[in-house]
Amino acid sequence: MRFSALLVVALFGVSTARADMPAATLTQIASGLKDPVAVGSLPDRSQKLFVAEKRGRIRILKDSHFERDLVDIEEILDPSLNGALADITFPSNYDLTKQFFVSFSDKQSDTIIATFKASEGRTKNEEDLQVVLKVAQPSSTTHASALRFGPDGYLYAGIADVRDGTDKGANAQNPRSLLGKLLRIDVSNIANYASPSSNPFTKQKTYAPEIWALGFQNPSHISFASTTGKLIVIDSGEKYQEVNLVEPGKNYGWNLIEGTACVKHPCSSPPSTPPVFELQTQPLRGGFAYRGKAFPDLVGSVIVSPRGSQEVMAFTERQGTWTKETLFTVTTPVATLGETHDGEILVATTNGTLSVIAKP
Repeated sequence: MRFSALLVVALFGVSTARADMPAATLTQIASGLKDPVAVGSLPDRSQKLFVAEKRGRIRILKDSHFERDLVDIEEILDPSLNGALADITFPSNYDLTKQFFVSFSDKQSDTIIATFKASEGRTKNEEDLQVVLKVAQPSSTTHASALRFGPDGYLYAGIADVRDGTDKGANAQNPRSLLGKLLRIDVSNIANYASPSSNPFTKQKTYAPEIWALGFQNPSHISFASTTGKLIVIDSGEKYQEVNLVEPGKNYGWNLIEGTACVKHPCSSPPSTPPVFELQTQPLRGGFAYRGKAFPDLVGSVIVSPRGSQEVMAFTERQGTWTKETLFTVTTPVATLGETHDGEILVATTNGTLSVIAKP
């Protein structure tokens, strides 16, 4: 990814933790962000990046300059009442439709998936928002909702089911509820989304037809590996953070199991699919499979960072076994991770900077 030479600042703020990794630099490309939560890019390999901030702004970054805001819905996302912007994603036909999708929790902490239609020269606000799906949440915490378009053109959405001291987490095992599920929906008709007939439960009347997989606590990041097409879902739990390879119709355990630990008996009924990796840290940020060129040995590895940590880590599968390793250590705590249009690692920090990790 190319950036304006006058505005890019090379920092000596990253160290390579793995002995056989080439040296790396952290190159700052933006500053002044407030609570960055997600970074998106267009499917047409445009140089533009879109940085979502928790309070409701999505900012357009091109050549190290912030252009106008793409979206500003701060008025309907009072952070003191748990409202928060969570994610942004663009369909593959964005060039034709100019339609993009966001997820957020509103002042009542309900999960909202909405769409906007981009237009030149004007920031989108709440009056431009069209709700695609609203899921009422039983607890008063902020609920992340991850969004990603799959290679099949359908929208995948993770809907949280966070337990708040009661047993409300049981909704993740309720086949009629959308809580605690990974959904797969057809949004080609914005006014009335559809459940694809290829979804695993469309012929079972006891299941909501939108469900692709179930048994999640807080599916906060979704991605598809470019090399294998595998669906990767990060599930942010109360005690364990999970890296899951998700298959249609499978059950991933919550609220009977968190990670591989039994939460509620009988843990083995119904049978569930364990994560490929679990760890006890702060919620993971990132969760995408690396596809860049700067570090060829990392291609296919799942890149993550615990929130507030200074570590950038990788989960790698080798001959059926998954391992974790620290790749880089940065000097400022990580708020979230993202990718450039060509797959290099972006680091947004808690002090409001956005930088790319690359070779020196």
